[in-house]
Amino acid sequence: MILSSVGVTAYPYCLWIKSLGLSDLEQLLQDIAGDRGRRSLFFEGPMSDFEILSEGRTTRAGQPHLEIQKIVEKVGDAITSFAHKASEKQNKTVQLTSFEGANLPTPLLSVWTSRLSTLTILSVRDGSVLTAEVAESIHQNCPFFRELTCYHIQGSHVDQNMSEFFRGLRDDSLQNFRVVSTNEMGPRALEGLMNHARSLRSLTLSSLGTTSLPFLHLLTSLQYLEELNIEASTTSPPSTWAPEGEDPLPMLTIWLKGCRSLKQLSISKLAGGSKLLSDVLVSPDLRLRKLDVRLVDDDEAFYSALGHQVDLETLVFRSYAETTDQNGVRHDKFLDSICACRKLRHINIIQDIELGIDQVQLTTEDLFLIRKALRNLEELSFEGENLTDAIFEPLAHITSLKAVYISGLSLFTYDGIKFFIEALQAAGTHDGFRLEIASQHGDAKIPVRLEKKLARLVNSSLNGYFSLVYFRDLSEDDTPPDSD
Repeated sequence: MILSSVGVTAYPYCLWIKSLGLSDLEQLLQDIAGDRGRRSLFFEGPMSDFEILSEGRTTRAGQPHLEIQKIVEKVGDAITSFAHKASEKQNKTVQLTSFEGANLPTPLLSVWTSRLSTLTILSVRDGSVLTAEVAESIHQNCPFFRELTCYHIQGSHVDQNMSEFFRGLRDDSLQNFRVVSTNEMGPRALEGLMNHARSLRSLTLSSLGTTSLPFLHLLTSLQYLEELNIEASTTSPPSTWAPEGEDPLPMLTIWLKGCRSLKQLSISKLAGGSKLLSDVLVSPDLRLRKLDVRLVDDDEAFYSALGHQVDLETLVFRSYAETTDQNGVRHDKFLDSICACRKLRHINIIQDIELGIDQVQLTTEDLFLIRKALRNLEELSFEGENLTDAIFEPLAHITSLKAVYISGLSLFTYDGIKFFIEALQAAGTHDGFRLEIASQHGDAKIPVRLEKKLARLVNSSLNGYFSLVYFRDLSEDDTPPDSD
């Protein structure tokens, strides 16, 4: 593909690719850098023109170090230049619509985007390279551009730079914007993003800190969002970071309650998130299909409010709040809400940490209720305490079930698991079924021979997969061996 950009192949392969990921090339070069054989093979013949070596630095084998960044830049320049010339001067069709790179200097990024008239998707590792200069290049040369992903946005000037970038694009052209990791955008960048308030359909803002959390109310101009993902990097309450105590969450609540187009919502580690959701989820104007929440506080009303989202198809719930549920009130409300959402297909309530979240642990009785209410359930990931073979009875009668992941401490037997598999086979609706048991008690150990037999049975009868892992008590690992 690289050689086609310098005209030494029979066909112009680089014109046919739809996605160019320079990070993959960077990883490949890192992998072969210390391997004399593979390195020589890669850079043989016409590819030798792309072998840029470091002066004075050598590997342990005595070979000069590869200048990986310069090689990546040369490849990117060759491909984009060839595509531009083929399109402009030879009237050939260019398929490249998605471009991704790790360390892309602003000047190069401006030049490369100016050559890609078909560009619709841009992914960069460091959002600090996005400036007014890059935006102008995209504005003038990429009429179909609509999606941007930044793996992180860091630096003292990123708020202003990102603001200028958003404003420099054609108004209401950006449809999808994601920040995957560290995010130091501030009010200017968020205000600039509002230049796309009518076009933006999907927004992911991860690792929001004190530079941006106080200004979340600026998002209220977005009236056509279909997907929103908000993750905080601090669990401190708004009183510690909101200017003059002006909590933006009430304004955010009012806005979300009226988001008629919103179908997917994720709120992660945001202090006050459970209260926000308690108020938002009861709105009749909100009809979510997917909800992913990771709470750091625990508003009891949340568990009842969840049941108002009757169009939910996917629910992911994590809690980091150390709240006891001694009377089972939260658990009962949570279960009632789950059963009220009869369109649910995917449920994942396995917790990230071992806090013993009583309200989401399921019992055999709970599973009978779920079986009766959720006829469309395909995937269930859950926890429980001292789970026995009894849970397989209700699970076996959920006709659409395709996967079960059990994290709670279990005491299953060979016969019980075998019964479950055979029941699924008899139903005839569970092809490709996966059963993963992650915390089987050591006192209920199933011989390896029988464990392998179960795996073969799942594979042969259901074309599926079976996994059994035993609970590891870390406190036992710390116990010193007996000494004389």
